[in-house]
Amino acid sequence: MLKRSLMGGVSIVVVSLMVSGCASIMTGTTQQLTFNSNPDGATVTVGGRVIGKTPVTTSLKKSSGQPLSFSKEGYKPLSMSLESRINGWFWGNIVIGGLVGSTTDGLSGAVNEYSPSQYMVTLQPANASQLESHTSLSNRQQIKEFVVSSYREIIDDTRKGHGQYLSSLLQLLHVKSDQEDQSIKKIKGLSEVFADIPEFADHVADLNKEATEKTDVGTTNSEANSQANSHSGSAANGKSDMSGQREAGYQEKSGLGLLFSFDYYFGGSPYGDIKKTFEDNVDFFNRYYGYPYRTTGSFDVKSTGLGGTIGLLWNRGPLELGPTISFIKGPEAKVKLEHSYLGYPIFSADSTLSTNFYRGTLMVRRNFLISDGVRFSLAGDIGFAEAKLSESGSDGMSDSWSGVTFMLSPGLRFGQEHGTTFDIGYRYLRLPAKSETDNFAAFEWNPSGLYAAITVPL
Repeated sequence: MLKRSLMGGVSIVVVSLMVSGCASIMTGTTQQLTFNSNPDGATVTVGGRVIGKTPVTTSLKKSSGQPLSFSKEGYKPLSMSLESRINGWFWGNIVIGGLVGSTTDGLSGAVNEYSPSQYMVTLQPANASQLESHTSLSNRQQIKEFVVSSYREIIDDTRKGHGQYLSSLLQLLHVKSDQEDQSIKKIKGLSEVFADIPEFADHVADLNKEATEKTDVGTTNSEANSQANSHSGSAANGKSDMSGQREAGYQEKSGLGLLFSFDYYFGGSPYGDIKKTFEDNVDFFNRYYGYPYRTTGSFDVKSTGLGGTIGLLWNRGPLELGPTISFIKGPEAKVKLEHSYLGYPIFSADSTLSTNFYRGTLMVRRNFLISDGVRFSLAGDIGFAEAKLSESGSDGMSDSWSGVTFMLSPGLRFGQEHGTTFDIGYRYLRLPAKSETDNFAAFEWNPSGLYAAITVPL
């Protein structure tokens, strides 16, 4: 009827999710923990159950105060309790889901979160005295243990540029007062490069070696800066060295991840030209035929859409790259046309316009560390899209077209690197436009949107 028929849009699929607990869904009732020891090969036992030998990473059910022990033949056993804290998603669940959701999380154990999520201990020989055990720790090992056990506090102090934990670390590193600012910059740079806490601690301990070499060997300032940049990845005066360190730091951390994204799109007036054509036709009928004939019509647009994306992303440190495919069930329009004679209906027609999009793209994503387990994510993709605009009914018309598509998407990522992560954020989507044809007027839709995604390592 518009041009040769009534036009079509996308019927909206409404998905309702009934959730029993926000923290349970967002973070789960288990958490991935990593255990390291010096020396390696210590048996790790949690809650009376043997987990494995160090170094070992495993997922444990969240439960406050579980006993943890390390044992190795020829060394003194070491026991402690797994520390836990209230999960931030628990408080969000009280706001979003009320008492019912928070009760579910309490029963499931999702209310707890282990802190730290990585443990590193030094075992002492079985025949060592207490004094020997204390003095046998090398300065490097003391630094590493202090960094691992006080990681969150050190990172917070580093961002502020001062603090008790940062001062203690600088003393362990034997940093002179005139070199503190430079050392703080190096520590901050290392924290941005190395998300793995023991690996971060190992590189921080290297700074002690640099300080010792400066004092004992008398290394010149330019040589010292060059050595420091090669170890810490500092961005101060050695960008190329930092780049090389970033490459090396993430070399063995490469992997694949499977991405699932659920999108909600809104905004824009995709049926603007088609609606105008419809209204012009209604006006033309009324002017051409005149009384006693009468033509009325309505054109109701819902410019929202739902979409889903699946992708295979290769990651190397903070960068991710890979192909994605997505489907978008786009906007919908309900069209009604009625002709009458002397007020009596003689003809009426109802139709629904729908639009579907199929995208195949190459996605690139860069993650920026905000804090432990939280990152700012900036993603973009570019590729090719197929679109179809159709009208419901056996006599309905349709148009298909294709073209270049791209997307920009900033967001927040929650979860440990190289583990399962959750993302939320904003999307701006550019889709190919359709020019006017015999069936329909022009169509263009470039919506904004919100997304929620999960990435699962393979």
